[in-house]
Amino acid sequence: TQQRRKSSAVRLPTPCPFVIMKTFFVAVLLLAAVVGSQAAYANTTLATGWKNCGDSSYTAQNLQVTISPANPQPGDSYTYTSSYDLTKPVETGSTETIKLTLRGIPVENKTTDLCTALAKTDTPCPIAAGHVTSVTKGTIPTDAPSGTLIATASWKDQAGNNVLCIQLEFDLQ
Repeated sequence: TQQRRKSSAVRLPTPCPFVIMKTFFVAVLLLAAVVGSQAAYANTTLATGWKNCGDSSYTAQNLQVTISPANPQPGDSYTYTSSYDLTKPVETGSTETIKLTLRGIPVENKTTDLCTALAKTDTPCPIAAGHVTSVTKGTIPTDAPSGTLIATASWKDQAGNNVLCIQLEFDLQ
C-alpha cells in the first residue's frame, strides 16, 4: 500500500529586497513550506554574514547592514537595519532581482518592480538622493531548513543602471 504524503501550500507575501533580511526570512518560510513535508528539521542556528556585492559604479555607496541580535535563534525576534547613500534618486520603473540558493541549489531567481515591492515599507519609492536608513523587525521561523542559504538582492534604476547589491549568507544548522 502506498501512502500519500500531504503537503500544505503556504501563500507568502512577495519578498521586499529593500531590506534583504525580509527577503531572507520570507525565503526561509518558503523553504520551510516546500521542504516541510519532506524532512524533519534540526535545531536551527543562524551564522550571519553580509557583503556589498556592488562596486564604486553603483548608485548606493557606504552600505552598512546590522542584524540584532547578531546570531538570532529560531523563534527569536530580530531587527535588521540597512543604510547607504544614494548618489541619484530611485524612481518608478526601477527593478529588483532576488536570487536565493540553499545548499548550492537555486530556489529563487526573480525580477520584479522595485517600487511595488517597496510600497509598504518605511522607504517607499521614489527614494530621494542622499542618506537612506531602513529598519525591519521580524521573527526567525522555528522550522527553518538546514544548510547554507545565500540571498542576493540587486536593484537597477529606471535606466538600467546598477543601484544596490547586498548578499547575505547564513549557515542554518
